[in-house]
Amino acid sequence: MKRFSKFKKQIENLFEPELEMEFCCYAYPMRSQSGSTSIPRFCVKLGKEVIWDVPKDFKISQDYIHSWSGDNKISELVRDYIDTPIEKLLVAEFANEKVFFDYTNHPRCKETLDINYGLTEIFKAADRRIGKAKLVEWAKKINNPTVKLIIQKRFKK
Repeated sequence: MKRFSKFKKQIENLFEPELEMEFCCYAYPMRSQSGSTSIPRFCVKLGKEVIWDVPKDFKISQDYIHSWSGDNKISELVRDYIDTPIEKLLVAEFANEKVFFDYTNHPRCKETLDINYGLTEIFKAADRRIGKAKLVEWAKKINNPTVKLIIQKRFKK
């Protein structure tokens, strides 16, 4: 994977500039008795407002965070989005959009975690390559308040 700054630039170049939308990744150091690691935080900002934030929005607890951080598939998801041909974008299914973690053998948790990021919907709503008519028609079928917010801001409805 390329450095995040180059990766960030590639995805942000697809966004409608008026939106001032930004895709970010921060690394937070975590220390424990077994060593230290960095936990990634991915977020999407619309102007100065954070409209999508993982792990925060997905309630990934401290018990899960170390496992999630190494296998969250977000970078792969964004790469898949960037590489998808524009004519397939509105109908594409992205394998890494939904991730499943089985913690049933974990000493404390004993459960599973099923996450649907909803990130590609946000990217589609902001993607300058998609025409207004197609995008508005697509957005009518989407039940995502963040998508509605982006469409409203983008087309000033």
